[in-house]
Amino acid sequence: MALARADKYSPNDIQVTYYTDFTPNLDLNPITKLLATVNNEDAVKQSIYLLMRTMIGERPIDNVNVGSIIENLIFELDDPITMGTLETTIRQTIQNHEPRATLLDVQVASGETIGAVGRNQVAITIIFSLNNVNTVSSVTVFFKRVR
Repeated sequence: MALARADKYSPNDIQVTYYTDFTPNLDLNPITKLLATVNNEDAVKQSIYLLMRTMIGERPIDNVNVGSIIENLIFELDDPITMGTLETTIRQTIQNHEPRATLLDVQVASGETIGAVGRNQVAITIIFSLNNVNTVSSVTVFFKRVR
């Protein structure tokens, strides 16, 4: 039996919201004309992505220690020591600045291991679970060396 349109939007199907963030570019919701938000898993994914892309000291009004040194590390040699340092930095950044997620794994791939993406790129996949929800999620962040 197919659900009617009214059943799809009934109060029984409302998802519980644990975490909410604004969108990075502060878009407006077209219906309510209020600031648009992202919820739960998408909010934490967005936060982790922004933490990886923010350099330490880039946010002068907020805590100046928010961010990571990943941008500096991707210009180093592509060797196991640098990749290990990169993974450790990512783990520390998420554990220090994203209390809503439990970090499960960090996978770093660079150069030829990425495949068709490119030789001068680093792909970082972060696997995590939300603290209030029993789901495993992941976010992949690409960094490209520009010459």
